[in-house]
Amino acid sequence: MLGQYLHYLVVRAFQNIRENRFLTVVTVAVITVSMLLFSCFLLIYFNIASALENWGHDVQVSIYLRDDVSEARARAIMAELDERPEVTGTSYVSKEAALESFSKSLTGIAGIIDDLGTNPLPASIELTLREDLKDTRAIEAFVASIQRQEFEDVDWSQEWVEKFYAFLDLLRWSGIVLAGLLASASVFIISQTIKLGFYARHDEFEILELVGATPSFIRIPFLIEGIVQGLTGAMMAEVLLYVAYRGVARLLDAGLQETLGAMSFKFLPPSYLGGIVLGGMCLGFLGSMLSVRKVVRVGAQP
Repeated sequence: MLGQYLHYLVVRAFQNIRENRFLTVVTVAVITVSMLLFSCFLLIYFNIASALENWGHDVQVSIYLRDDVSEARARAIMAELDERPEVTGTSYVSKEAALESFSKSLTGIAGIIDDLGTNPLPASIELTLREDLKDTRAIEAFVASIQRQEFEDVDWSQEWVEKFYAFLDLLRWSGIVLAGLLASASVFIISQTIKLGFYARHDEFEILELVGATPSFIRIPFLIEGIVQGLTGAMMAEVLLYVAYRGVARLLDAGLQETLGAMSFKFLPPSYLGGIVLGGMCLGFLGSMLSVRKVVRVGAQP
């Protein structure tokens, strides 16, 4: 008996969809566009966040030494710093190596450097900190604890770390605002479409009321209809997103390889795709529920 009841509700929902093809197409199109816009933003956010995580994966601390500090003394300091639990790696950069690296990074200034006569760049010790040590206050405390008279300056790119997390937070909040706006528009369109369906079958509801149908009996098919519309729109959005991704991925990868090395443009992982589908279904359900919640008795107009 329960199986027949559920079967009828599902069949009735798909009949509603067939009988209102135009409205269904419009609703699915709106959901598709909304989910596609959000999915594009999510794809961009995912890749930017991945790139920033890679760039900020290791916190680097550069210790610039005074000119009177010998290499032997610098390596002794390295050995001491290497014992710190916050440090995962150390390296020594001599004055000559620093000048050579600087010259390679700025081509065309070899003559200017030769005119200087002396090497103005200091030797340095490069520290790599633990992956989980990215809190600003924790790094500041570490830097303060390693200060020595042999150090000319200690630089750990505090501004970069702070901007790194501020930018990620901005992207997250932008995504939340965009999702809210698109969801509101989609829910409104779905609810209006379902309401039109109610109006179109008002006489049918009155007949059902006379034969003893309950309000839930008439509401549930419309809820199923909204879920199906949301599911269809979300899946179409993912298909279009993948087609667009395949079209631009190679071009983007070529540019990223030139500028960022091994960085590549990636498609959304399955967990994100599943969330998009679930979000589309929730939008459809919510839009349908808003349109039928005012039906107090079968046959009443929404």
